[in-house]
Amino acid sequence: PDALAAIGRIAMSGGFCSGTVIDRKLPDGRQTIVTAAHCVSRVGERVTFIPRNGGSVPCTVQSINRQADC
Repeated sequence: PDALAAIGRIAMSGGFCSGTVIDRKLPDGRQTIVTAAHCVSRVGERVTFIPRNGGSVPCTVQSINRQADC
């Protein structure tokens, strides 16, 4: 069940991309989700993570690496 919860869609104004939760929760309770850089527009963009097992989580883009496309 945890593996399925780590995989989902990233919903943004332009459509959807895949996303994967990586590692454990940070000390402040946040988690890191990785998606392709071509899916997002800018740092600070608000997107939504929709895990395969349901629900939705509001997210904010923290960094973009266009060279590695993540």
